[in-house]
Amino acid sequence: MTYVIRSVELRNFLSHENTKLTFPLGSLALVGENGAGKTSIFEAIYYALTGSGWRGKASDLIQLGKQRAEVILELEDPATGSKATARVFIERRGSTATTAYRLTVNGKIVATTATAY
Repeated sequence: MTYVIRSVELRNFLSHENTKLTFPLGSLALVGENGAGKTSIFEAIYYALTGSGWRGKASDLIQLGKQRAEVILELEDPATGSKATARVFIERRGSTATTAYRLTVNGKIVATTATAY
């Protein structure tokens, strides 16, 4: 199976308070002014897929003044129609953060984990 990202949803992740982007199949370009949050979208996708970010601590990914951030990736296998959702929750705990991951395929939870940073 080969999954492609169909959408990404960000809540309180860096500069994004509540953003949802839907991606068509094929090539894609994100265009915007400097500081508009384009790189934050890529970092959110990277974080959801790998569990690590480009910044020092997971708590740095949470929007200032907020306690929790969330990234939701909707994935699809175009050949089979199989759908998967990768969901990441980051919760601030003082100067550190706790991260929880949940992966569902066709509506069934197939993996979960939690990590403290």
